[in-house]
Amino acid sequence: MNRKVRILRPVNRLAELVARPGGLLRPMAIARAQARLEAQRGPAMRAIGIIIATLEDMLSAPLAAGNLRDICRVADRLISLAGLYGMPGLAEGGKRLCDLAAAFIASGDIHAGSLRVHVRALRLLAMDAPAQGVLAELDKVLAHFGARPADQ
Repeated sequence: MNRKVRILRPVNRLAELVARPGGLLRPMAIARAQARLEAQRGPAMRAIGIIIATLEDMLSAPLAAGNLRDICRVADRLISLAGLYGMPGLAEGGKRLCDLAAAFIASGDIHAGSLRVHVRALRLLAMDAPAQGVLAELDKVLAHFGARPADQ
């Protein structure tokens, strides 16, 4: 019994597209992507303002551990937008807010005033305040509560 085996390979559309001549050179594709991203800067800056206002509203009500998780979710959107649009100070401030909220969740002790300070600092960072000084002060608040940045 000597039967031939036939192997069928599915058509790989991506491989076919890559093999075709033409397309864009890498620098040109990057320049186009950056131009499209820059065209969305205005709406992104408005979204950042809305996110910070949302955080401020969240902190105006009594807080519980569940609220802290929600604050981290909202801050994560801020971190993403700030990173995408070249605002590393604002992104770092958002990370520090999440670090502080995580420390409060772990300890079960919530200090809303410290969270409000962080959110006010985010507003300053969004307005191009000197990031190094603002972040250094936020680090002092983190240290006071024994919170460690997640990336350290």
